[in-house]
Amino acid sequence: MALIAATLHAQDATSSAPPVLRDHDTGLTADDLTAIDKIDSSEFKPGQAYGSYSEEVVENFLNQFVGTWQGTYKIATMRGDVLTRMEAQANYEWDLVDKTRVLKNQSVYASGDVIGYSSSVTYFWEGYLVTEVEQDDKKRIFLGIISEDGKSVNWSIAFATNKLSSSTRESFTTVDGQPAIKVEAYEEIRNGQQAAMIAMNGQLIKDDR
Repeated sequence: MALIAATLHAQDATSSAPPVLRDHDTGLTADDLTAIDKIDSSEFKPGQAYGSYSEEVVENFLNQFVGTWQGTYKIATMRGDVLTRMEAQANYEWDLVDKTRVLKNQSVYASGDVIGYSSSVTYFWEGYLVTEVEQDDKKRIFLGIISEDGKSVNWSIAFATNKLSSSTRESFTTVDGQPAIKVEAYEEIRNGQQAAMIAMNGQLIKDDR
Protein backbone atom coordinates (compact mmCIF):
# COMPACT_ATOMS: atom_id res chain seq x y z
CA MET A 1 0.00 0.00 0.00
CA ALA A 2 1.29 3.45 -0.86
CA LEU A 3 -1.27 4.48 -3.32
CA ILE A 4 -3.28 7.39 -2.01
CA ALA A 5 -0.36 9.14 -0.31
CA ALA A 6 1.92 8.97 -3.31
CA THR A 7 -0.75 10.05 -5.76
CA LEU A 8 -1.76 13.07 -3.74
CA HIS A 9 1.83 14.18 -3.25
CA ALA A 10 2.45 13.85 -6.98
CA GLN A 11 -0.57 16.09 -7.52
CA ASP A 12 0.92 18.59 -5.05
CA ALA A 13 4.10 18.71 -7.15
CA THR A 14 2.34 20.89 -9.69
CA SER A 15 2.71 23.71 -7.11
CA SER A 16 -0.88 24.84 -7.63
CA ALA A 17 -3.76 24.21 -5.27
CA PRO A 18 -6.59 22.03 -6.63
CA PRO A 19 -9.64 24.07 -7.63
CA VAL A 20 -11.83 22.49 -4.95
CA LEU A 21 -10.04 24.10 -1.99
CA ARG A 22 -12.32 25.89 0.42
CA ASP A 23 -12.07 27.45 3.87
CA HIS A 24 -11.28 24.69 6.34
CA ASP A 25 -13.64 26.19 8.92
CA THR A 26 -16.63 25.28 6.76
CA GLY A 27 -15.99 21.58 7.41
CA LEU A 28 -17.23 18.67 5.32
CA THR A 29 -20.05 19.26 2.86
CA ALA A 30 -23.09 17.02 2.46
CA ASP A 31 -21.64 15.79 -0.85
CA ASP A 32 -18.41 14.84 0.93
CA LEU A 33 -20.23 12.84 3.59
CA THR A 34 -22.41 11.05 1.05
CA ALA A 35 -19.40 10.04 -1.04
CA ILE A 36 -17.39 8.98 2.03
CA ASP A 37 -20.28 6.86 3.32
CA LYS A 38 -20.53 5.14 -0.07
CA ILE A 39 -16.81 4.31 -0.10
CA ASP A 40 -16.75 3.16 3.53
CA SER A 41 -19.87 1.00 3.46
CA SER A 42 -20.12 -0.51 -0.03
CA GLU A 43 -19.65 -4.27 -0.26
CA PHE A 44 -17.30 -4.53 2.71
CA LYS A 45 -17.91 -6.88 5.62
CA PRO A 46 -15.11 -6.67 8.19
CA GLY A 47 -13.57 -9.91 9.38
CA GLN A 48 -11.63 -9.79 12.63
CA ALA A 49 -11.30 -6.51 14.53
CA TYR A 50 -8.19 -4.36 15.04
CA GLY A 51 -5.56 -6.05 17.16
CA SER A 52 -6.93 -9.60 16.83
CA TYR A 53 -5.15 -10.92 13.72
CA SER A 54 -2.76 -13.85 13.71
CA GLU A 55 0.52 -13.64 11.81
CA GLU A 56 -0.74 -16.37 9.48
CA VAL A 57 -3.90 -14.44 8.58
CA VAL A 58 -1.89 -11.30 7.78
CA GLU A 59 0.71 -13.15 5.71
CA ASN A 60 -1.90 -15.08 3.72
CA PHE A 61 -3.69 -11.84 2.89
CA LEU A 62 -0.53 -9.95 1.94
CA ASN A 63 0.66 -12.79 -0.33
CA GLN A 64 -1.98 -11.64 -2.81
CA PHE A 65 0.01 -8.42 -3.44
CA VAL A 66 3.29 -10.12 -4.40
CA GLY A 67 4.37 -9.27 -7.94
CA THR A 68 4.37 -6.33 -10.34
CA TRP A 69 1.19 -4.40 -11.14
CA GLN A 70 0.45 -1.71 -13.72
CA GLY A 71 -2.54 0.52 -14.26
CA THR A 72 -4.12 3.94 -13.97
CA TYR A 73 -5.55 6.24 -11.30
CA LYS A 74 -8.05 9.06 -11.46
CA ILE A 75 -8.06 11.86 -8.88
CA ALA A 76 -11.32 13.79 -8.65
CA THR A 77 -13.44 16.00 -6.44
CA MET A 78 -15.97 14.18 -4.28
CA ARG A 79 -18.57 15.28 -6.85
CA GLY A 80 -16.70 13.45 -9.60
CA ASP A 81 -14.95 16.35 -11.39
CA VAL A 82 -11.65 14.87 -12.60
CA LEU A 83 -8.52 16.76 -11.49
CA THR A 84 -5.85 14.49 -12.98
CA ARG A 85 -5.14 11.00 -14.31
CA MET A 86 -1.98 9.02 -13.61
CA GLU A 87 -0.19 5.94 -14.90
CA ALA A 88 1.26 3.72 -12.20
CA GLN A 89 3.49 0.73 -11.58
CA ALA A 90 3.80 -1.03 -8.23
CA ASN A 91 6.10 -3.85 -7.19
CA TYR A 92 5.62 -5.95 -4.03
CA GLU A 93 8.03 -8.50 -2.58
CA TRP A 94 8.78 -10.09 0.81
CA ASP A 95 11.91 -9.16 2.77
CA LEU A 96 13.35 -9.27 6.29
CA VAL A 97 13.90 -6.02 8.20
CA ASP A 98 15.43 -6.42 11.68
CA LYS A 99 14.14 -10.02 11.80
CA THR A 100 10.61 -8.88 10.90
CA ARG A 101 9.08 -10.30 7.73
CA VAL A 102 7.73 -7.34 5.72
CA LEU A 103 6.07 -6.85 2.36
CA LYS A 104 8.03 -4.13 0.56
CA ASN A 105 6.44 -1.90 -2.06
CA GLN A 106 8.05 0.43 -4.59
CA SER A 107 5.67 2.52 -6.70
CA VAL A 108 6.07 5.01 -9.53
CA TYR A 109 3.34 7.42 -10.70
CA ALA A 110 3.37 9.60 -13.82
CA SER A 111 1.03 12.37 -14.97
CA GLY A 112 2.38 14.37 -17.90
CA ASP A 113 5.82 15.64 -16.88
CA VAL A 114 5.18 14.99 -13.16
CA ILE A 115 6.62 11.78 -11.70
CA GLY A 116 6.06 10.65 -8.13
CA TYR A 117 7.70 7.84 -6.15
CA SER A 118 6.71 6.09 -2.96
CA SER A 119 7.64 3.08 -0.88
CA SER A 120 6.06 1.15 1.93
CA VAL A 121 6.60 -1.78 4.28
CA THR A 122 3.59 -3.76 5.47
CA TYR A 123 3.68 -6.31 8.29
CA PHE A 124 2.07 -8.05 11.27
CA TRP A 125 2.54 -6.36 14.66
CA GLU A 126 0.96 -7.56 17.92
CA GLY A 127 -2.30 -8.54 16.24
CA TYR A 128 -2.41 -5.57 13.85
CA LEU A 129 -1.97 -5.25 10.10
CA VAL A 130 0.33 -2.23 9.69
CA THR A 131 1.76 -0.36 6.72
CA GLU A 132 4.34 2.44 6.82
CA VAL A 133 4.25 4.68 3.74
CA GLU A 134 7.17 6.96 2.83
CA GLN A 135 7.19 9.79 0.30
CA ASP A 136 9.39 12.90 0.13
CA ASP A 137 11.10 11.90 3.41
CA LYS A 138 7.73 11.83 5.18
CA LYS A 139 6.29 8.72 6.80
CA ARG A 140 2.68 7.89 7.59
CA ILE A 141 1.46 4.78 9.40
CA PHE A 142 -1.85 3.07 8.58
CA LEU A 143 -3.78 0.20 10.17
CA GLY A 144 -5.74 -2.24 8.02
CA ILE A 145 -8.98 -4.14 8.47
CA ILE A 146 -9.28 -7.23 6.27
CA SER A 147 -12.68 -8.10 4.85
CA GLU A 148 -14.52 -11.23 5.87
CA ASP A 149 -13.79 -12.90 2.52
CA GLY A 150 -10.09 -11.98 2.65
CA LYS A 151 -10.25 -10.10 -0.66
CA SER A 152 -10.21 -6.46 0.53
CA VAL A 153 -8.54 -4.23 3.09
CA ASN A 154 -9.56 -0.84 4.47
CA TRP A 155 -6.64 1.37 5.51
CA SER A 156 -6.98 4.24 8.00
CA ILE A 157 -4.33 6.48 9.54
CA ALA A 158 -3.13 4.78 12.72
CA PHE A 159 -4.99 5.95 15.83
CA ALA A 160 -6.23 9.08 14.03
CA THR A 161 -8.55 11.37 16.00
CA ASN A 162 -10.33 12.40 12.79
CA LYS A 163 -11.47 9.16 11.15
CA LEU A 164 -12.91 11.07 8.18
CA SER A 165 -9.57 12.56 7.10
CA SER A 166 -8.37 9.58 5.08
CA SER A 167 -9.46 6.11 3.97
CA THR A 168 -8.21 3.72 1.31
CA ARG A 169 -9.70 0.41 0.21
CA GLU A 170 -7.79 -2.09 -1.90
CA SER A 171 -9.75 -5.04 -3.31
CA PHE A 172 -8.55 -8.07 -5.24
CA THR A 173 -10.59 -8.95 -8.31
CA THR A 174 -10.11 -10.07 -11.92
CA VAL A 175 -10.27 -8.12 -15.18
CA ASP A 176 -10.50 -10.12 -18.40
CA GLY A 177 -9.31 -13.16 -16.46
CA GLN A 178 -6.23 -11.44 -15.03
CA PRO A 179 -5.64 -10.65 -11.33
CA ALA A 180 -6.35 -7.00 -10.55
CA ILE A 181 -6.39 -4.59 -7.60
CA LYS A 182 -9.21 -2.08 -7.38
CA VAL A 183 -8.51 1.04 -5.32
CA GLU A 184 -11.07 3.43 -3.84
CA ALA A 185 -9.92 6.24 -1.59
CA TYR A 186 -10.56 9.70 -0.26
CA GLU A 187 -8.36 12.13 1.64
CA GLU A 188 -8.42 15.62 3.06
CA ILE A 189 -5.64 17.80 1.63
CA ARG A 190 -4.65 21.22 2.94
CA ASN A 191 -3.06 24.39 1.66
CA GLY A 192 -2.54 26.75 4.59
CA GLN A 193 -5.94 27.32 6.24
CA GLN A 194 -7.82 25.84 3.28
CA ALA A 195 -8.79 22.20 2.87
CA ALA A 196 -10.60 19.96 0.44
CA MET A 197 -11.73 16.36 0.21
CA ILE A 198 -10.60 14.57 -2.93
CA ALA A 199 -11.30 11.06 -4.16
CA MET A 200 -9.17 8.53 -6.01
CA ASN A 201 -10.14 5.48 -8.05
CA GLY A 202 -7.62 3.14 -9.58
CA GLN A 203 -7.13 -0.23 -11.15
CA LEU A 204 -3.90 -2.22 -11.34
CA ILE A 205 -3.46 -5.36 -13.47
CA LYS A 206 -0.86 -7.95 -12.51
CA ASP A 207 2.04 -8.26 -14.94
CA ASP A 208 2.74 -11.99 -15.24
CA ARG A 209 5.70 -11.64 -17.58
